[in-house]
Amino acid sequence: MSKEKRTGKKKTGMSFGFNQVDTEFMSVFSHELRTPLAILKQLVMLLYDETLGPVSDRQKEALVKMRHNVDRVKESIDKLLDIARIERKGFELHYALVNLNQLLLETKDYFTQQADEKKITISYHLPHEDVSVFVDAQRIQQVVSNLAGNAVKFTESGGRIRVELAILEDKVRVGIVDTGLGIAEADLPKVFEKFIQVTRRQDLEQKGVGLGLAIAKELVERHGGEIWVESQPGVGSRFYFTLPLFYTAHLLSDRIKKSINKLLAQKETVHLINLLIVNYEQFKRRVTAHPQKIAENLKTIIDGAFREFFRDGDKKRHVFITDTREGRYSLIFHGATGERIEEFCALLSEKIKSYFVAKKIENVFIALGIVAYPEGEAARTVALSSNLKIKEIYIGAEMRQHKRILYKTGLQIIVDGNVRELSQTADLSRGGICFISHNPWEVDTKIRARFHLLKKKAAIETGGRIAWVARAGSCSQDPAPRYRIGLEFVGLCEKDRQLLEKELKLYYE
Repeated sequence: MSKEKRTGKKKTGMSFGFNQVDTEFMSVFSHELRTPLAILKQLVMLLYDETLGPVSDRQKEALVKMRHNVDRVKESIDKLLDIARIERKGFELHYALVNLNQLLLETKDYFTQQADEKKITISYHLPHEDVSVFVDAQRIQQVVSNLAGNAVKFTESGGRIRVELAILEDKVRVGIVDTGLGIAEADLPKVFEKFIQVTRRQDLEQKGVGLGLAIAKELVERHGGEIWVESQPGVGSRFYFTLPLFYTAHLLSDRIKKSINKLLAQKETVHLINLLIVNYEQFKRRVTAHPQKIAENLKTIIDGAFREFFRDGDKKRHVFITDTREGRYSLIFHGATGERIEEFCALLSEKIKSYFVAKKIENVFIALGIVAYPEGEAARTVALSSNLKIKEIYIGAEMRQHKRILYKTGLQIIVDGNVRELSQTADLSRGGICFISHNPWEVDTKIRARFHLLKKKAAIETGGRIAWVARAGSCSQDPAPRYRIGLEFVGLCEKDRQLLEKELKLYYE
C-alpha cells in the first residue's frame, strides 16, 4: 500500500477549510466557554469534597460523571482552539532538547492504568541509549497521548498495545501498535481529516469530535516529520510518526565531503567537527539581539578557541568552513588524536556557554557533532553517507523540556538524609528547577530537594537528578565562582505534582 493511501496525505498543504470569520468566531467562542466551564468544574469539586455539606455515595457517583463530562467538553474546546490557532498561523512551536525515551515513559503510568481497567496489556519497547531530539515537548506529548488514548479506546478486553521507538538512519520513528478493532481500507484516507470518525461502533463514536488525529498530523508535519496508519479490521492498527534527527546527513555539504575525501585519499586520519544553531530561522525571529551579529560572534569564538588551544604547527592542519547566514560551522582536522579533539570541544563548549550567559541570550541551542574517519578507511576515497556515527554534544544557555518561570524561593539539597546545601532557586517548571550553587555538582548525581511554594504556602520534597551544570559567574558581593544547576524531578508524588501544577498555573495565567 502506498504511503499516500495509508495517510490520506494530499500534495497540497493542510487546510481545515475555515475562512477568517469562521476561525475568529471559533477562537472567541471557545475562549468564552472556558471560564464558565472552569467555574462549573470547581463547583462540582466543592460538592464532591463535601465543602458545601454532606453528599451521599449516589450523589458522589453523579458528580464524578459530571466531572468527566466537563473534562470531555474542555478537551474538545482545547482542540477547537488549536484548530483556530493553526488556521490563523499563530501556532508556534517552542523547541527544547528532549529525551524521547523519557517523554514516552512520562505517560506510561496513566495509560497503563487505563489499559488495566479494560484488561489490556500495554508494553513499551525503547532503545537502551537516550534518544535526544529538538522538539516542542508538550506538542509531541499531545501527539503520543492522542494515539495511545485511541489505542486504549478502540482495543477490547484481552487485547495488546505496544509503544515503540526506533532509530532510523536520519530520523526516529514512534509507533503505537494495537490489536483493536482496526480500520477498513476504504476509510484509511479519511483518518486524519477533521471531524471524521471511522469507527462503526456508535458507543465509541459519540465519545469524541474527530479532531485529535487531524491536529496530531499538523503537529508532526510542523516538526518536519510524517504520520501514517496501517490497519486491518479485526486485526488492529499501527500508527507511526517520524521526527527528524537534525545533525547527521544534511550537515555534510558537498564542500565538506570534497575536503574530507581529499585528505582521506592522502591516507590521513580525519576528524570533522560540525556546529549548528538549531532551528536557526525560528531563532532569528525570536531573539532580541541581532542574529547575524550572534552568528558572526560565534565564528570569532570558534576561531579564537582554536588559536588558543592548538600549537602553531597544528594550525596549518585544519580547514574552517563557515556559513553565518545559516548558522553552520565546520572544522576539519587531520593528524590530531581523538583525545585532543575532545579536549578542544570541551573548551569550545565552555566558551560558547559563557558567551550566552554574558549576553543574556536564552533558549538558543548549538548542536556539536564529532565524526572520526580512522586510518583504516583512509586507504580509499569514500562517498560520505548519512549513516556515519556522530558523537553529539548539545550546547545551550539552558536545556529544559518544560516551560519555566522566574521563581526565587529557598531550597534545601539533601544527600544521604542530611542537608548538604542551602540555596535559592532561579526558575521553576513542571519537570524541575534551576538553582544557584557554589558547588559544581556532577551531572547525574542523585539527590533530594525540599523547597517552599510561594503562593500555595506548601513545601515539596522530592527526589532529583542533576541534569546540567553551567557557569554563572561571580558577583561583586561574592567573588567565589557560582554555577547554575539544572535539577530534574524524579519520583515526584501525585499530591506534590498537583500542588506544583496549581502553583505554576497561578503564574501562567
